[in-house]
Amino acid sequence: MEILNPYLRIGSHDLKPGIRIDDFASIVVQDESDKVINMCRCCGEENASKKCGKCNRALYCSKDCQIIDWKHYGHKLICKIAAQQ
Repeated sequence: MEILNPYLRIGSHDLKPGIRIDDFASIVVQDESDKVINMCRCCGEENASKKCGKCNRALYCSKDCQIIDWKHYGHKLICKIAAQQ
């Protein structure tokens, strides 16, 4: 079973059943091989290493994905709240 982040604009790659987690910080998932995967909050790319400079929680694979997430996918709305937690 795979953990799906509701903020990613993708679904499960292999169409297996998944668990939806309604916490934007739940971006780090562990696959069946016990390898930790840091997923881009925007596109779902694995091994994302760039963090949001304000909340320091959201991960991105590129500056472009960070901008898209900020403008179109809602990170702007929750970033301030996440930074306070």
